[in-house]
Amino acid sequence: MEPFIRSDQYHFLKQQLRHIVQTNALVNDREMVRTVQGLAMDKMKDVFHGLTDLQKRLLEGMTELEDRTDVEMFEARILPLVHPFEMPEEGEVRSLFPHLSRVKTPVLGTGVDRRDLTYVSWFDPGLDRKFIVTYREGFLTGMEGSFTYSGRKNMCVICREHEYVGLFVTDATAYKRKGNYVCKDSITCNRNITDQKHLHKFMDDIKR
Repeated sequence: MEPFIRSDQYHFLKQQLRHIVQTNALVNDREMVRTVQGLAMDKMKDVFHGLTDLQKRLLEGMTELEDRTDVEMFEARILPLVHPFEMPEEGEVRSLFPHLSRVKTPVLGTGVDRRDLTYVSWFDPGLDRKFIVTYREGFLTGMEGSFTYSGRKNMCVICREHEYVGLFVTDATAYKRKGNYVCKDSITCNRNITDQKHLHKFMDDIKR
């Protein structure tokens, strides 16, 4: 079977799996467990569209899991079906930011699985800029701005979790600057993302 799961969808599935297993462990009421399983299936249908019958049957197996061992085995089955993030080449990155010279291509650290990534982000100390690059409907897009680390946890506008964040600010126009708080650690942020729409909304809002 070819990959058909996005990174954010994979993390969404993992979130639902944890919820189902926790319910199984804490609740003796089987009706309640079935209700939680049914809710997870309803949410899954809202996230995945246009699945084949085989893909549907595979994902519906999540409702049959009972403990962490089952979850680990299920995750091992679906991980090969997650699309890995396609790292942009140097020319592609430069074309996104033609107003900047000497833009460096992002380099992933050791141990980073590209299947965990919805976007890539890096800080270029030479330019004193933070870059965020992702794909939307198959096309590469990105933005850059200043980044000031806050030193404390707050809500990240991209992953919607409380993590150590900094203020990302960019020039929306020649006379207006816009920004919001994003995770300092983009890998942690990516692993938290269960819906890519928050990243897309942030990029749209900040460019207006």
